[in-house]
Amino acid sequence: MNKLSENLITLRKNNNLTQDGLAEKMYVSRQAVSKWERGESLPDIDTLVALSELYGVSVDDLLKSDLSDPKFSSSPADVDKTFSKLKSLRKKQNAKLMCVWAFLLLGSYALICGILQVALFDIEENIWIFWFTLPVVPPIIFAIRFRHEIGKKWIMFFINVPFIATMIFFMIAYAGNVDGAWIAFLIIPVYYVAAALECVYQFKTEKKEKTEKQKQA
Repeated sequence: MNKLSENLITLRKNNNLTQDGLAEKMYVSRQAVSKWERGESLPDIDTLVALSELYGVSVDDLLKSDLSDPKFSSSPADVDKTFSKLKSLRKKQNAKLMCVWAFLLLGSYALICGILQVALFDIEENIWIFWFTLPVVPPIIFAIRFRHEIGKKWIMFFINVPFIATMIFFMIAYAGNVDGAWIAFLIIPVYYVAAALECVYQFKTEKKEKTEKQKQA
């Protein structure tokens, strides 16, 4: 166990936080927090900065100092106030990262589909069907990568909707209507548009409620 691990344990306990509680505030898994505290892994730079802001200590102190001194503990009110700022910052950072990942995933997978079609067209004329995996595979990879950020509810939709669309496609194709089976995949973009609108609505609602609370305070 290194100095950082000891300090993380000390600060968490001084602020009456459980590993689950800290994980929720930092938008990471409880397993990640546990590994930090056992010295099996290290937080990345952004997370270290967020931890230092959360506990009201410098990154240098977090890495090198003995933080068992009670003077380094923040009051619950301070932690909650800092958490609100970190939550807002993390949401913005995650939104940017998710947009980049979505663009790269779709672009890379589309490139793979194009290469396969060009390379295998002479061998298999129906290789174009592989394009229908475009709205299926990238969303699943995306959901796995951002499982902690988007939550279990949205993960199920990211995985279930493409899976259901694929099953409908094969059912229609098996029934003999291969040419019209592709319509099943229209379910996926329609769902994602609806999900995006729902996210925007939730964001605006939360922002409105936050503004009203600030006015009342």
